[in-house]
This record gives sequence, C-alpha cells and structure tokens, in this order.
Amino acid sequence: MESHLSNLMDVLDPKKEIIEEIQKKFETGINCVGFYTNSNPGFHMDKELIQRLAGLNLSIDFDLYCYCDHEEEAEV
Repeated sequence: MESHLSNLMDVLDPKKEIIEEIQKKFETGINCVGFYTNSNPGFHMDKELIQRLAGLNLSIDFDLYCYCDHEEEAEV
C-alpha cells in the first residue's frame, strides 16, 4: 500500500497548484482499497509519506477486505 501511495504522490506533488484550485470548490481525498487472501498483512506509511499527503491537504480512506479460507469455514 505504501509504495502505491508513494508512486501516486510522485504524480500529484507537481500538480499542487491545480489541486489547491480544485479544493476551493470540492472536497478532495484518496480512497485506497485492498483485497487480501489468506491473511491481511497490514501496511505501514512512513512519516515522509504522511507529510506529503498532508502537504496536499488530502484526506485518505482505507477499505481493506480479506477473503480468507478460515472465514469461509466459519460460515459453514
């Protein structure tokens, strides 16, 4: 997850002025969705990435879904 966000920030950082103009009219943010099988490995965001996100005044939402074998067995 961290590497995907870091790559996205490489694209968004140079567009800071455009993003600020958009934010005058609209709420902005990033939605992340993760699908996992067998276990949810979690993720880490270092302080530099968090500062980059904050520098663009972007909210961030995480939806994490685990399609684990043990959950299917429990439902049966």
